[in-house]
Amino acid sequence: MPYKKGDRVQYRQKTGVEHGTVVKGGTKRVVVACDDGENEVVGPATAFQPSKKAPPKDDPSPLDRWGIKGYKTAGGDETVRFTATITLDGKPVLVASNGGRGANNHYAPYDERTSNSFRENLTQLEQDVKAAIEQFGGGLKWEVVDFWVLWKGEYPFQTFASHLAGYRKYNGVETPVNV
Repeated sequence: MPYKKGDRVQYRQKTGVEHGTVVKGGTKRVVVACDDGENEVVGPATAFQPSKKAPPKDDPSPLDRWGIKGYKTAGGDETVRFTATITLDGKPVLVASNGGRGANNHYAPYDERTSNSFRENLTQLEQDVKAAIEQFGGGLKWEVVDFWVLWKGEYPFQTFASHLAGYRKYNGVETPVNV
């Protein structure tokens, strides 16, 4: 069965049946983001079956008002090269991009209508990301908006809490620090 990005699947492990979401689909090789938020499973498409189990969700947070649309990647040398539109309450307010050469993301107003509120929108997004980081265990102090954009664009099938936990684990942050 061919799987596409976003399909929910289940698969057998030694511990029982696990669930996840297809990150890279196909008819032969499939990459699945596990529901634990920390692991990926790669295997033949025949190793997976469709799942009706809903994906995990974060507790409500200030980030619920924010979203990303049109996230498009094009390689990159040291960081992901991308462009995306950031929305607030479903309305486009910011454009995010990265040239893929290791620098931080660049943010700009979505259009002329949003140029007057650009700084206010970016500041509010940063405050909301910091509040969610604190809510979900802390562990990140800088480039918080870049972290959120990467999560929404590259790992939308993980909860923000599990993505943050994976960051802490990968970077050896044992005890969450104040944001």
